[in-house]
Amino acid sequence: MDSTAQHPRARISAMVREAYREEARREGNDNHLADSAWSKWQSVNTRFYLGAQSAESLEWDMHDLWYLYYEAAKNISEEHPALDRLALHIIHAREQGLLVRDTGDTMTEATTTDGQIWTGLPFLIPDMSHHWHQDHPALSSQHRLSFAKFLAKLAAAGVGRDDGLCQVALATFCKALEEESRPLGSLVDHQQPEDPNRREADLSIAAYLPSVNVWLSWAGLKIIQISESNKSWNTSTSTGDSAPGPLFLRHAGGTAELGTGPSLGFCAARWLFWLIRLESLAASFRNAGEEELSAFTSAMMDNMLVVVDATGGPLKREVARAQESGTVMRRLV
Repeated sequence: MDSTAQHPRARISAMVREAYREEARREGNDNHLADSAWSKWQSVNTRFYLGAQSAESLEWDMHDLWYLYYEAAKNISEEHPALDRLALHIIHAREQGLLVRDTGDTMTEATTTDGQIWTGLPFLIPDMSHHWHQDHPALSSQHRLSFAKFLAKLAAAGVGRDDGLCQVALATFCKALEEESRPLGSLVDHQQPEDPNRREADLSIAAYLPSVNVWLSWAGLKIIQISESNKSWNTSTSTGDSAPGPLFLRHAGGTAELGTGPSLGFCAARWLFWLIRLESLAASFRNAGEEELSAFTSAMMDNMLVVVDATGGPLKREVARAQESGTVMRRLV
């Protein structure tokens, strides 16, 4: 689909998105964009049923729909139940099943260039990944956290093909825990205002940790499942490069020991390194006088240990061995 400004639908799409953006900012937790999404569903269904538009012509609607959810999610407090309802709303959309048009003589399936409406939730993963990669540095701390939690809830529920939303988690973990040039930061980085001039390189480790934590807390089991299967994706995605950072490569002894799959995605060795890295960061924050950040980082380790303790796979055995050898000192009380 041509998404350039010259496309005849571009002007309408821009106006619709501006309306979504204004309502989300104005109403916050009380926005009614879920109702607007419902209306969008019905419009898409009706126009396809009546044969007024092909599935490919409805792609603009799908992109606008996911933008609606993005704006609604990031403007809801991460602890507010409206965020849960919004995530459930997308699951409800998927469970409408495959959109078809039965004319009596033929059965036409609504298949876009990125999958079937609604079973495949076309463009959800690339659009949400794009919004995170492009916008997360400039977002306020609260908006960044809310959007990360929304994506983690969707990923935990298996929304999207091939666990693709977890690529956002992987890229985030890499930036927070595997890069050696990123500064530690301080507790004030948990309260950043929105800043359109802020870039990814300007974010500290402290600024990233709340987003890492919600992924560990809400999609931890999913991440462990993927790690134990050595899941990998093409790293040339809109989430940014999620190949292992220099700190992990040094820990693992270089790329030769990793193999193709783990080097491009989740793996047990990488998960264990994140646990070790958080323990090191907790000590660094404590030495810098950032006691609250040190305690927060230690609590993140506890979240990881609680989740892995509820499993019975190889990662649990690896963690136990690391604790026995002293590589990991943290233990659940």
